[in-house]
Amino acid sequence: DIDRDASGLPVSVHGVVQDITARKHAEEQIKHLADYDSLTGLPNRRKFREQFDRALDSAADNGTLVALLFIDIDRFKHINDTLGHSDGDELLKKVAQRLSQALRDGDVVARSTTGGNSVARLGGDEFTILVTDVVDLDAVHRVAERLLGALQQPVQLASQEVFVTASIGVAVYPQHGDGPDELVRKADIAMYAVKDRGRNGVALYEDSMNTATRDRWQIENDLHRALERNELVLHYQPKLDVASGRIVGAEALMRWQRGDRLVPPGDFIPLAEETGLIVPLSEWAIGEAARQARVWQQNFGFADAIAVNLPSRLFERSDLIEHIHR
Repeated sequence: DIDRDASGLPVSVHGVVQDITARKHAEEQIKHLADYDSLTGLPNRRKFREQFDRALDSAADNGTLVALLFIDIDRFKHINDTLGHSDGDELLKKVAQRLSQALRDGDVVARSTTGGNSVARLGGDEFTILVTDVVDLDAVHRVAERLLGALQQPVQLASQEVFVTASIGVAVYPQHGDGPDELVRKADIAMYAVKDRGRNGVALYEDSMNTATRDRWQIENDLHRALERNELVLHYQPKLDVASGRIVGAEALMRWQRGDRLVPPGDFIPLAEETGLIVPLSEWAIGEAARQARVWQQNFGFADAIAVNLPSRLFERSDLIEHIHR
């Protein structure tokens, strides 16, 4: 404010100075958090989408290819559950550093992301890398192999040293789609194809993978209904005393009567374990084997044991003994 004398001439100025450094810092931090992952410092899903859109626009103008690498850390949940979330977070940070360091000027990493070549983190243990200005797919494969090699070195965490691998799915613009959502979906499908093949590898998306993914989804959906539809059956493999030829017990083997097909356990038990359905399926198996034992006991005097396979997680339940007694 300006103070003036009786004639209107300014004679002094007074005012207030306010330090807004903290406010400006907070605003910058909020803006950063909107675009970058707070744990790894990598671009987040929002920033990744922005980078991806720019990369696709540039590729369309220049007639070049853009490759999206979708990276998932193998068995990360097991590491997280075993060592704790603190070590799990530390592992994610070190993985992010290795991915970034393994890239060259043409590669971009995000914890899902994209800019030149960029790493981003989509969330959890999922990372993305955009490889721009691609001329041939061999170059993309070399990038993926370089990333796998960088991750294979042991990682020292606070509690212990661990070894990690990753599964990488690849989708390419415009071969596999012209939009970010479609390319992410197809790279994700390719990544799961690597998981199904044993992990620690790279796969380029193929249409057959999409069919396999739909089939897998349908099997999972039907498996949820298998119990209520009474589609599960137990087959019994006899245990023999070789010397006498006498049956001394049996092992219960689960099968799934899915329509007109008898599905073997190797085709649905891994999926049941992955989805958690293995617990109710195993509880049913215990009850069904007990029912069958009683029928054999009454009809044939059967008094031997029936072995029932159970998942390890069922032994962590405090009521397992009570359940078997019931």
